[in-house]
Amino acid sequence: MRRVFIFTFFVSGVVNLLAFAMPLNMLQVYDRVLPTGSRATLIVIAAVVIFALLLYGIFDALRQRVLVRVGGWYEQRVAPLVIRATLDGGDLAPPHSAEMRNLAVVRAFVSSPTFAAFFDLPWIPLYLLVVWLIHPYFGLLALGSVALVALLVHLNYLLSARLIRRSSDEQRQAGLIADPIFRQTAAVRAMGMGRALEQRWRAATAKARTGSELASDRSGLVTGLTKATRMFSQAAILWVGAELFLDGLTTGGAMIAASIFIARATQPIDAVISNWNGAIGALDAWRRTNAFIDAHALPPTITQLPAPTGRLSMKEVGLVAAGRDRPILQDITASIGTGEVLGMVGPSGSGKSTLCLLLCGALRPTSGTVRIDGATFDQWDRNALGAYIGYLAQDAELFAGRIRDNIARFLPDASDHDVVAAAKLVGAHQLILDLPQGYDTIYAPGLGLLSRGQRQRIALARAVFGGVRVVILDEPNTHLDAEGEIALMNTIRTLKASSVTVIIAAHRVSLLMCADRILALRGGTVEMIGPRDEILQRYSKPREPTAKSFIDTAAGQIRAANEPRLGMP
Repeated sequence: MRRVFIFTFFVSGVVNLLAFAMPLNMLQVYDRVLPTGSRATLIVIAAVVIFALLLYGIFDALRQRVLVRVGGWYEQRVAPLVIRATLDGGDLAPPHSAEMRNLAVVRAFVSSPTFAAFFDLPWIPLYLLVVWLIHPYFGLLALGSVALVALLVHLNYLLSARLIRRSSDEQRQAGLIADPIFRQTAAVRAMGMGRALEQRWRAATAKARTGSELASDRSGLVTGLTKATRMFSQAAILWVGAELFLDGLTTGGAMIAASIFIARATQPIDAVISNWNGAIGALDAWRRTNAFIDAHALPPTITQLPAPTGRLSMKEVGLVAAGRDRPILQDITASIGTGEVLGMVGPSGSGKSTLCLLLCGALRPTSGTVRIDGATFDQWDRNALGAYIGYLAQDAELFAGRIRDNIARFLPDASDHDVVAAAKLVGAHQLILDLPQGYDTIYAPGLGLLSRGQRQRIALARAVFGGVRVVILDEPNTHLDAEGEIALMNTIRTLKASSVTVIIAAHRVSLLMCADRILALRGGTVEMIGPRDEILQRYSKPREPTAKSFIDTAAGQIRAANEPRLGMP
């Protein structure tokens, strides 16, 4: 953006030079036209001033036009970096959508007239020089006025900047509280949580509003003092000018012109102070965006590796979440052969879902390595590798758009044949045809067009779309009925027959019967791994009863819901 800002700086110089038209018009009319009574002089002055003001309007509009496009250009260029940093970061807790809102804040500020005022600030000395040339007394008065206004700007920064930043952080936290209200409306309404969440949000916003109001009060006081200083300086110019006029040291036109020059010199400072909160907010948003991108530095261009066969391996893998002392996973070592079906079992909180995310490359381990075909995920081009990996989360969600595009992963060159083939593979073809527009049905989150089971089956079709070599399923039958579960088991068998590596995290024994081997997790570590029948027999064996095992067993019985599940010792 530096070149554009340099261009804008020089355009601002032209704008400020053309702004001389008004005070010089006053000077010439009062000192040349009125004493001489020359209409010809008046016509020439009027023509020159009109032409200058016309150019002033054109260049000022050009400057604003450039800044508006620079703001949009900034957002378009940086947004992909933020998105890639979010996707490639490998953090356990992905960034909130506030990262994108930071871009919108910067874009809005760069496109605003307030930002244009910053390009007028460097030209203030030019006005002071002209006022000094009119008379040194005027120059001293103008210099004192600008110095006082600059001091007020610094005072405004000291008084309000910290409060504005803290209020902005608290406002973002309030947004995090409000988001679930709109994402989980049904649960909030059904369980009568609305008032409690509303009060929680109001408490958070009240805290943020207190700091914002205090900062605005302080900034408003400084803004008022700045305006008073501007008006005082204009009045003082008239007083000093009148004294000089009485002594015959200046003219009436020069006095009025000097007053206008001083007003023009302090105008950009006044504009900056009046929108101080927005300027601080935009600066912080810009810094947060840069810090986020720097913290999630994108890898350099890497060598394209051949298509993977689906062989996975883990060596001493561990993962520790930020703010937690106890690791979620530790010392996980295992290998999964090409075309093998591996089942994962373990009580809730044992780390099954986290291990699924590590195996598909969505998370980076804090220790150890995860490899596919012998290469770590950092050694692969993620967009290229993603075409060979399918992943189905516990609560699978679709994106806004056509059902067809959701299955095709929104790839622009995806063929209809491959989309239909994926739907048929998971047994969702007829389900989709029964929708109002079939594959062209528009899905919008929150409208209730599809049940959770239907969404899960369509998301499964997305997971197996294309030439996938690894498919990772995290509790894939959570929302499926009997028909859907049968279709899921047939899908796993078909994938296995095609030498596709499949990892299944599940509780139901029926689904685990498709596995070749089973890995049992407990407390974030591998408790046992081996052939399916052997592990199921050992894992389901009764243990010494304890209070905790009694509670876990009772909870497991409640969750069973007439489905055969593994015991939860």
